[in-house]
Amino acid sequence: MKTIFKLIILAAIILAAIPMAQAFGKTINAATCSQSDVQNAINSAVTGDTVLVPAGNCTWGNQVTLPAGKDIILKGAGVGKTVITGAGWRALYIASGSRVTGFEIFQDTTYEEIIKVESPGHKRFRIDHCKLGGAPYGYALKMFYILGDASRGGQPFGVMDNCELTDIRINLIGSSPLYAWEMWAAPLDLGTDRFFFVEDCAIKTTHYWNYIDGNWGTRYVVRHNPSITNSWAEVHGNQGDTSRGVRAWEIYGNNYKYDDTYGGYAAVHNIRSGTGVVYDNVVTGGSSQGMMTSLGIDVRRAAAGISLGGNFRDGNEPIPSQGTGTHTGGNSAVGLTDSTKNWAPESLTKGRVLSTAYGIFDPAFWIYNLTSGAYGIISSHTLNTVTATLSGGTRTTWNTGDQYKITGGYWSRDGIGRSTDAYLGNENNWPPQELDPAYFWNNKMNGNLMGVTVRNSTGFWAQEGRDFFANKGPKPGYTPYTYPHPLRSSGFLADDPNAPIVSTASLLRKSPVNPRYFEDASGKIVYLTGSHTWNNLQDFSNWTTFNFNAYLDFLKANNHNLIRLWQIDEPNLNYFNNAGNILPLPYARTGPGLASDGGLKFNLNQLNQEYFDRLRQRVSAAGERGIYVIIMLFDGFWVNGQPTQWQSHFYNPANNINGMSVSLNQVYTLQAPQLLAAQEAYVKKVIDTVNDLDNVLYEIGNEMPSQSKDFQYHMINLIKSYEAGKPKQHPVGMTSFDYTTTEVQKLPGNDWLLLSPADWISPFGGGALYTAYSTNPPAATGAKVIVLDTDHIGAQGDWRYWAWISFTRGHNPIYMDPYDLASRPADTGLRAAMGHTLQYANRINLAAMTPRGDLASTTFALANPGQEYLVYQPTLAVFSVNLLPGDYQFEWFDPLQGIVTSTGIITAPGGNYYFSLPAAYTQGAALYLKVSSAPAQSLIAHWHFDEGSGATARDSAGYTDGLISGAIWAAGKINKALVFDGVDDSVNFGSAAIANFGASDFTISAWVKLPAGRTNAQILNKRSVCDHANFFNLM
Repeated sequence: MKTIFKLIILAAIILAAIPMAQAFGKTINAATCSQSDVQNAINSAVTGDTVLVPAGNCTWGNQVTLPAGKDIILKGAGVGKTVITGAGWRALYIASGSRVTGFEIFQDTTYEEIIKVESPGHKRFRIDHCKLGGAPYGYALKMFYILGDASRGGQPFGVMDNCELTDIRINLIGSSPLYAWEMWAAPLDLGTDRFFFVEDCAIKTTHYWNYIDGNWGTRYVVRHNPSITNSWAEVHGNQGDTSRGVRAWEIYGNNYKYDDTYGGYAAVHNIRSGTGVVYDNVVTGGSSQGMMTSLGIDVRRAAAGISLGGNFRDGNEPIPSQGTGTHTGGNSAVGLTDSTKNWAPESLTKGRVLSTAYGIFDPAFWIYNLTSGAYGIISSHTLNTVTATLSGGTRTTWNTGDQYKITGGYWSRDGIGRSTDAYLGNENNWPPQELDPAYFWNNKMNGNLMGVTVRNSTGFWAQEGRDFFANKGPKPGYTPYTYPHPLRSSGFLADDPNAPIVSTASLLRKSPVNPRYFEDASGKIVYLTGSHTWNNLQDFSNWTTFNFNAYLDFLKANNHNLIRLWQIDEPNLNYFNNAGNILPLPYARTGPGLASDGGLKFNLNQLNQEYFDRLRQRVSAAGERGIYVIIMLFDGFWVNGQPTQWQSHFYNPANNINGMSVSLNQVYTLQAPQLLAAQEAYVKKVIDTVNDLDNVLYEIGNEMPSQSKDFQYHMINLIKSYEAGKPKQHPVGMTSFDYTTTEVQKLPGNDWLLLSPADWISPFGGGALYTAYSTNPPAATGAKVIVLDTDHIGAQGDWRYWAWISFTRGHNPIYMDPYDLASRPADTGLRAAMGHTLQYANRINLAAMTPRGDLASTTFALANPGQEYLVYQPTLAVFSVNLLPGDYQFEWFDPLQGIVTSTGIITAPGGNYYFSLPAAYTQGAALYLKVSSAPAQSLIAHWHFDEGSGATARDSAGYTDGLISGAIWAAGKINKALVFDGVDDSVNFGSAAIANFGASDFTISAWVKLPAGRTNAQILNKRSVCDHANFFNLM
C-alpha cells in the first residue's frame, strides 16, 4: 500500500503493421489489348504476377475482371498507347488488391460505370498513370465505383495517383446497413491509411459537377492534386432511411479552378455528413458568376431533412432529469403545465454542455408533444410550466394527458461534426454519437481567406463553435498521413515497371549526419538489430525442414529488422550437429565423375539457378516484412584449418571438373586466378539477382581465414564497381576473421576491418590484444557502421544486458540465434531486448544522439545534451546523469518485463542529477529523458510503506516522515504494505507544511486494497480538529 503526492503522466506506445502484398511472381503477356486476350492472360495469372497489355486501340464490349483472391498488376503500355473504349456496362471490374496502370480508358455509352472496385477485407488497391474519361449524357458522369462488402468487411482502401480524369465521378458506396454500422462504430482514424486517397491527379468536369461523392460510412482523402477544374468534393449524409452518411474526409493542398462561365454554388466541397479537415486549398476564378466564396456545408438531406426527435435515427434523447411527463393543465392550452415538475430557473433556456473537452453547448431546448406531433423551441418557463411556439403535428395546443419530452435540440444523425457511435446490429435502438468537430483553415479563393457557409437554412443542425470550427487553426492532434502514399513507393503495388516487388525496407546508405548508422532515402536513421541462424537459406538434410515464413513471423514478433542469410560453402556439415547435406548450392553438379561425397562433381563455371531463385525469394519475402538481409557471399569458417571439410568442398580440385590447381590455403586469396574468376562470376550473379531490391546488405564472408584480407578488399571493390553501373548501390560489409591461437597474437584483425573499403564491419571481440566487445564495447566513432554480432564475440548465458550496452554505445547488435536447435537453448531475453532497443531507436531522434558515456555514471548513454538522453543501468545501484538545466519528461523502462512502468517530469538545475531505480526492478533499467515544454511538477512527498518494521513511515522525497499508530506490517503488491483496521489505525504526518496547497493544483495518488464488503474508506485527510471549512479528504 502506498500514498504518493506526485503528478502521474501516462504514456502508451502503438505498432501497425500494415499487411503488405504478395511476393514477386511471373510476367504474362496478353496477346493483344482485346477484352478476350486480356481476360485470358488474367485468368492464367496468380497472385503476385504481372499481366502486360500491349499498345493498341481496342473496344471492350464486356468488362475485364480482376477476380477476388488474385492480387496482380495489370499494366498497359501507357496513356495514349494502350487505349480502351468501353462499350458495355463497365470497362473494368476489380475484386482484389491489385494495381492497374498505364491505360487510357474512355466509356462511350449511356451506361454510367467505367471502373468498379469491390474488394473484401480492406484490401489495398492502386490505380495510377491512367487517363479516364466518359461522354457525358446530361448529368450522368461516368462513375468510378468503390463498393464496400456485402457483409461486415469494409471499404477497400487504396490510392489513385498520377491520373487524368475528365467527366469522371468517384463514388464510394457501402453495400448494406451492416457495412455502414461497422464503419461508424470503428475509430475515426484521421491521418491514417484507412481511407481511399486521390493525389497528384488532374481532374475536370465539362458541365460542373462533383468529382467525388460517397455514403454508407465510407471515407476518403483528396490531397495535393495540382488541377481540379469546374468540380468539387461532395459528401452525402443520412437520407432518412437505413442508409448512413460518409464517415470522414480530408481535403487539403489542392488547386481548384473555375471558369468565368461557371455559375455553380460550391467551391472545394459541399459536405453533408461526418467530420474531418479541409485546409490549404487554393481556388481561382468563378466568383464573377456568383459562385460561393466560402466552403459549403449542407445538412438538408440528413435524417429526412431535420432532426426533430420523431425520427428514431436521430440523437434526440430526453434531457436526463425531468425531461418527460404529461400535460396536467386543461385542453387547448397554449403552454404546457406539469404540476409534478420543479424546473430550476433558466434550466430549460440557458442550454446545456455537450462536450466538456471543447466547452460546447446547445443554445436552446426543444419540447415535443408526442401525442400531437407538434414541436418548438422553449422560450421561457416557470417551475412547472413551459412556453413554446409549436409547429407541425395535428394541433399546436396542449390537451390534458398529452405526453411530452424535452431535449437539448440534438443534431442530425451522421451530421457535420458527428463521429463514432456504437455498432447497431438492428434498426430499433440508435445510440448517441460522439462529437468530434470538423476543422477548416487556410483555404483561399482569389487570394482571400474562405469562411464556411451553412446552406439551406440548416444552421441549427450545423453550428460553428460546436460542430465545426472555421479558421481557428489546425485540428488539435491531427497529423496527415504519409505523402506520397506508401503504396506508390514500396510493396507490390509500387512504381518501377522493371521491379514489381520493391522492399518495404528502404534502400540504405551511410548517414552523413550520424555515420554510426545507415539512413533511408528520406534521411531517416535506420538502426539495425535482429537474429540469424545457420539454415535460413539452405536446407540441412538431417534437420527439420526450415519454415521460412514462420521464421519471418518470429522475427517480427520480436521486433527485429535484420538477419544474416547464411551461405554454407560446402556440400555437407555432418560434423556440425549432424547437419547433413546442404542444398541448394551455388554451383551446378554436372559431372562427369563423382565427388568425394558420392554426388556428381561440380562445375564452377555453371551456376545453379535454383540457389539464386531461392536467394531472391527469401530476400524479397523478408523485405515485405520490413526486414533487412545481410547476404553472406562466402563462409570461410568451414575450410579454415578444417582438412576434413576441405575433403568434400566444391573448391577442392578433386570435387570439380574445372582442372584448377588450388590448395586449401589459396581458396580465399588472389593467388588462384581461375578460381578467383569463378568466384567473381558468382558474386556478380548474386548482384544481378537482388540489385533491384532495397533491403540488401552484402557480407564478403563469415569468419574468413587470416590470408583472406586482400581477397575481401578485392571483392568489396568489385561489388562497388559492378553496382555503380546498376540502378541501386547497397552497403558492403567485412566481418571478423577466424583466428588460430597464434594468429590472435600476430594479426591486426579489427584494424584490417577499419582500414578496409567496407561500409560496415563486424569486429572480433576476444583475444589478448582486442577489446572485449561482449562486456564493455567501445563507443562507435562513425568511422564504420558497426553491426556487432554475438557470433564473433563468444556470446553465452543471459545476454539481455548486452543489447542495451551495445545500443547505448552506438552499435547495431545482432544475435547468432540457435532458433530451434535442441542442443543449444536460445537466449529469449536477448531476443526481446533487441526488439526493445529498436522501439526506442524509432522513437528518439537518433540522428542527433551520440554515445556519451561521460554524461552518465553508468557509462552507457546516448545523448543529445539538453534535448534527449537514453541511459542504461545494468545494475540496481543509484546513478547520476549530467543534465543541462531544464524540465525533462522521464520514462522508466523495465528490461525484464519489457514495459514502461512510470513517467513524469523533473526539473534539473544543471549538473549531476541522481536517480534511484523503481523498487520492483531486478535486472537493471533504461531511463529515457526528453526536454519538456510543460512545467515540472514537484514531488513533495512519497511514502512507500516498504520499511517492513518499526513505527516510522519514511518519506522518500525527504520532507515529512509519518508516525505509525496501530497499523501492522504485511506483504504488499510490491514489497511491503501497512494493514489498517478501519477504526483508529493511522499514520500521522503532523502539521506538514507541504500539504498547504492553498489555491494551487495538486495531485494525490494511493494504492489501496479494500476488504470484502467495504465500499468506501477514508484514505488521507488533512484538517484542523475544529475547522470544518478548510480541509480535504481522499476517500
